[in-house]
Amino acid sequence: MGGTQALNEEVSATASTSGACPCCEEPWGGLPHAQTRAFPDIALRRCRRCGGRFAAESGDPRLLVSCATCSLPFLSFDLEEPTEQRCDDCLGGRVPVDVPDAPLVSAAEREVKDALDEVWGFAHSPSLAAYLNRLARVLAAQIGGAPKTPQVVLVDDADVRTLALPSGLVILSIGALAAVEDESELAFLLAHELVHSARGDAALRLVRQGLLNIARHQDAAIEVWRSAVDDILALGYGCKREFEADAVALDAVLNSGFDPASVLRLLVRLDGRVSDADPHIRTFFLSHPTPCQRHHRFRRILASRVESSETRVNREVFRRAAGREVLASELVRVDSLEQACEFNSDASETTSRPSLALWVGVGVALTVGVALLVLFLT
Repeated sequence: MGGTQALNEEVSATASTSGACPCCEEPWGGLPHAQTRAFPDIALRRCRRCGGRFAAESGDPRLLVSCATCSLPFLSFDLEEPTEQRCDDCLGGRVPVDVPDAPLVSAAEREVKDALDEVWGFAHSPSLAAYLNRLARVLAAQIGGAPKTPQVVLVDDADVRTLALPSGLVILSIGALAAVEDESELAFLLAHELVHSARGDAALRLVRQGLLNIARHQDAAIEVWRSAVDDILALGYGCKREFEADAVALDAVLNSGFDPASVLRLLVRLDGRVSDADPHIRTFFLSHPTPCQRHHRFRRILASRVESSETRVNREVFRRAAGREVLASELVRVDSLEQACEFNSDASETTSRPSLALWVGVGVALTVGVALLVLFLT
């Protein structure tokens, strides 16, 4: 069970879905309110039409935005500029360092991994791990600043969750993997998270949120870093950073030869799940721009490009490597995130290096070929 799963369960199943968005006056409908650790006493919801995120409370509406400078989320009465607002600390000149130094980022990631072991169960399959890592490395080669050898680990969670750590470790839930239907769709999910890692979004937000939690709450270390991850999963990096990650990820998908139409199909299906009030999509919906918004932006981007006739979908490749049958039969639970990473490394090395038997077979074949050639010539 993931960290924000527990938060989702705290939300009343009878939460009201009545009322309308204060910006576009569209009836809420769909998914009920959600609650987060960053704002424990305030229920939040996102408008499916305009994408605004609001505090569900009486009185003047407040918009949830991410600070354009430090990326931390806060509530604002200004409903007009959701992407360019700054928090009180940054407006008051208390602006944090742009890029935390490497030792601080590494230390924060170690704390996060320890915290995740307390709340998440991880799963592994050697063949699936090798497939996911191989695909992630293909995409990383198309993303500036991305680590050359990213890893993908799986969380045993039915909710749709995706998370990148600063090192390039991508954490993907079983629910997210089950939500895609071909390799092109999977490539987009992985590329989007790798962009957050490559651009420093993950490092900046994780360190700042963690240090802020320490300053405010003085909780146990595991609780502090668990809360930091929960807030990233529930609130994302803000629309501006999410849209920027989308654009770079789409380029990586296209440059890797995948069919962009698959990405559009994925977003249509996710939007359908929002309409159906699927609880497994609630946190993902709150943390990212709406599927409709992303779909419209992608259509505009793709309209200005020359369409390639050599794109691929690889639906059957995906089904055999990571389809529902594989998820149901081949995955086993592992004890920790560290163990999952170790198994992943072993699986990647095994598939990337030809086996001894293969080299012996090649040697025998070459020897026989040379002998036959000599006999023929003599």
